[in-house]
Amino acid sequence: MKKGLIITLPQSDDVTEYLAVFSKPIINECKKRSINFHELKKEKANKTEFESSIKSYDYNFIILNGHGEENRVTGHQNKTIIKKRRK
Repeated sequence: MKKGLIITLPQSDDVTEYLAVFSKPIINECKKRSINFHELKKEKANKTEFESSIKSYDYNFIILNGHGEENRVTGHQNKTIIKKRRK
């Protein structure tokens, strides 16, 4: 696993737009410290892109911005990015 982060930034409504703005200092700090990062912005904040990014980048930190519930987090247009498996 490599040092770096993946961050989702759906920006499909007011709440996720605010989250994207509040996440800018995180991105700026990564740039300042030369930490690798991969952003999944707007429509790229979806399950397919997220899973592909995890496999491709193998970074050690993930930030999931979006809506959610106890068992899932959503991305662009409230589509599920990740869901807890049932036992």
